[in-house]
Amino acid sequence: MKKKLIITFPPSKVENPLVHALIKDFDLWVNIHRAIIEPQKHGKIVVELRGDEDKIEKGIAYIVGEGINVNELERDVVIDKDKCVDCGVCTSICPTSALNLDKET
Repeated sequence: MKKKLIITFPPSKVENPLVHALIKDFDLWVNIHRAIIEPQKHGKIVVELRGDEDKIEKGIAYIVGEGINVNELERDVVIDKDKCVDCGVCTSICPTSALNLDKET
């Protein structure tokens, strides 16, 4: 089984060895797609976890228990080109930087 997550750290938790715990304590395969970590400020990682379903759920419960926010990454992003006004807001909040806006075109 696999799950993609957005994990957001408050300033007090940025330096917690989260990935190490997921690998060592929960025997999970961890693939970090994107990470923004600013010590004493905040942190956000987009991560894919693979492993037994129960171990993934226990790993997520561990993260939440540490006071760290976890959200599932939506599987599909659908852009309705008829409604899009090219404002660029989607690019600024895209957790994987898959979306971009060419200002010239």
